[in-house]
Amino acid sequence: MRKAAVAAAAGAVLLAAGCVHAPPTKVDPSDVPKAWTGAAVSQGAGWPTRDWWKGFGSNELTEILYEAEANSFDVQTAAQRVIEAEAEVTTAGSSLWPTVTGSFNASRRNAFQTHGVPDQINYSASLGLNYEINIFGADISNRRAAVASLAATRFDQVAVGLDTAAGVATAYAEVLSLRDEIKVAQLDLQAAQQTLQLIQARVNNGAAAPADLVNQQAAVARQAATIPPLQQQERQTLASLAILLGRPASGFNVEGQSLDSLTIPSIQPGLPSELLERRPDVAEAEADLRAGSADVDAARASLFPSIGLSGSAGGASTALQNLFNPGAMAWSIAASATETIFDAGRLGAQVRSARARERELLIAYRQTVLSAFSEVDVTLGLIDSLARQRQQVEIEVSSAREAYRLAQIQYREGATDLTTVLQAQSTLFTAEDQLTQIKLQQAEAAITLYRALGGGWDRKTSGI
Repeated sequence: MRKAAVAAAAGAVLLAAGCVHAPPTKVDPSDVPKAWTGAAVSQGAGWPTRDWWKGFGSNELTEILYEAEANSFDVQTAAQRVIEAEAEVTTAGSSLWPTVTGSFNASRRNAFQTHGVPDQINYSASLGLNYEINIFGADISNRRAAVASLAATRFDQVAVGLDTAAGVATAYAEVLSLRDEIKVAQLDLQAAQQTLQLIQARVNNGAAAPADLVNQQAAVARQAATIPPLQQQERQTLASLAILLGRPASGFNVEGQSLDSLTIPSIQPGLPSELLERRPDVAEAEADLRAGSADVDAARASLFPSIGLSGSAGGASTALQNLFNPGAMAWSIAASATETIFDAGRLGAQVRSARARERELLIAYRQTVLSAFSEVDVTLGLIDSLARQRQQVEIEVSSAREAYRLAQIQYREGATDLTTVLQAQSTLFTAEDQLTQIKLQQAEAAITLYRALGGGWDRKTSGI
């Protein structure tokens, strides 16, 4: 009977060893495109560097981005999450080592409280050792899951830093764009006021109807009304930028005055397959998948028994004394297995839950990969589209400015009516505003592409 129990225990160990959980397939090869289709770009190596923002040629932008790296609340929070994950790894690994406890006691007693009789002093000390042998690897799997979770947290820290840098650069560009819009609106207001003066002179000379004067006064007021909302947007964007830098919004400002001070860099995105090593969110999703696989192993291992050993200085417990007693070991395993059998399905449910979680993480990983490729492709197409669009709008602005100048001359000489002047004026103002918006979109698209490419981060060389 005792031999049968030993054989059953050994068989269980071999069975568990043969059921090692195979990690899931990360991504289907068909998910990885062979080339980018968003635009005709070079497929050579051209990934952005870590300090990618220097490509915009702004010393002020570089300074505030370094400040964001040091003081951003989001970056600081992500750093604390890494510290928490490191502590979790230590906690998970502690179960692989025995627990040693010690105690020391001293007492002093005089039984009869008699003067001249020396007190009785007693000392006692003990040293205890507790260790749980988890022969089916639950503790090892738990630590492996904690290590994978730590890696995911570190990748998340990189992603947070990248998102923060992109957010700061975008906010900075928006401030400069709003200042361009305000400048254009003010120049347009001056042009409308000059036209108003021209009409006033013609009305005074009887060469124009008073209705022309009223219409232009309305146009001037309408143009003036566009400026205060832009100024408020500038204040709000500056406040948002200050928060990203960890600064109070009150009194915060930047020196830059125009988007024209930024150089829109040219970016070569390299090969699509390299993106899997370049995006921290992809690396994070992969680490989550590894942690989920280890969680499945830990849940399966919890179905099987573990052996608890304990001992103390001066004598060993029965469990320790019988450690190499085959019969005692077999019965101990049998007792632990009996407890596992009658758990009302709790441990089995945990295994099913862990497997479902692993499949969920696999789906999330593939979605992250596909989204990464799509984001880069779409942004490349947007950059190409905006470049071609800007060329046409610049031509439109130049033509509209000349048409407005000629309309004013013709109106002054009585060769055309006010309607022609107002139409030319409206066309010019609209084209100038559109050009300002395209400049901002180009800057934002470049920032988006940098972020989509991983911002120069590479886990092969990052040490993570």
